[in-house]
Amino acid sequence: MLDCVTNKIKLAPWITLGLTLALCANASAFPVRLVTDSFELEGGPGLKFHEPTDVVVGKNSRIYVLDGVNHRVQVFESNGNFLFKFGEFGSDEGSLNMPMGLGADRAGNIYVADTRNHRVQVFDSNGKYLKKIELPRKKGDEALPDPTDVLVVSPPDEDEKIWITDNDNHRIHIFDKDTLKLETTVGRHGFDEEGKFRYPHNMTVDSSYNVYVVDVLNTRVQVFTRAGKFLREIGEWGIKEGTFFRPKGVAVDAHDRVYVSDGYMGVVQVFTKDGEYVGVIAKDKNKELKFNVPISIYIDGTNRLYVVQELGHKLSVFKLP
Repeated sequence: MLDCVTNKIKLAPWITLGLTLALCANASAFPVRLVTDSFELEGGPGLKFHEPTDVVVGKNSRIYVLDGVNHRVQVFESNGNFLFKFGEFGSDEGSLNMPMGLGADRAGNIYVADTRNHRVQVFDSNGKYLKKIELPRKKGDEALPDPTDVLVVSPPDEDEKIWITDNDNHRIHIFDKDTLKLETTVGRHGFDEEGKFRYPHNMTVDSSYNVYVVDVLNTRVQVFTRAGKFLREIGEWGIKEGTFFRPKGVAVDAHDRVYVSDGYMGVVQVFTKDGEYVGVIAKDKNKELKFNVPISIYIDGTNRLYVVQELGHKLSVFKLP
């Protein structure tokens, strides 16, 4: 992502390409956030991932990977050992159709954004079907509800709320977890204005339970209170450090640093919670880590970063410093 020609070094137009490349090679290294390898998962025995789309760590540190094109969830122990799978293609209770997003609540229940069935389904930690959440369709909607991610916001001593992105209708629905009553809707279609979206996707929370939403085609992350009030935004369009070409996933670590994956550029960048650029994740200080369409990312309570590589057909797990 380093653009040393246009941003780091001012070169006259007659400088040759060879000299340009030599100067770039000697330019100062770009800021990085160093990580170390942990392991990679490509699916259970005889169950290869095909374009996985999301990951969440639930009860007993189990890793749930959404193997969306295969219409199932695969479940692993914290060390990567395969446990079981659930889900199959269909529209019946417990069946899935091209699901895209995962969430988990305090009790360990797993929420699946069952995208092409236009609903969210809830399973217990062992994959047993519990219930479903039907998304409303408003008058004037050009598309059916299109859930692509689900986030359960669980502040201590408060009722849990379920946030669901309605991607094609450019908004977020907030439900009460216990009653499944729709409490409010956040956002509508719009270009760059605060609180408006063009295809909201992945979500996460920080230590204050503010919610971060990837606003894909507005190339930014928007931040809201857990009540849905707009706070700020992070990022803008671009191909240099600190900008996004096609943001997809977002995660926040224990120090409220914000990690954002860029599906087109193939990197994961790091920001402060206020949007100041920190660096790009790397295993070496001179070379950023590149991924094959990193779509969703997740950080667990043990300081591990999970990167879902959609076209790499795998999950990469790293230890953060």
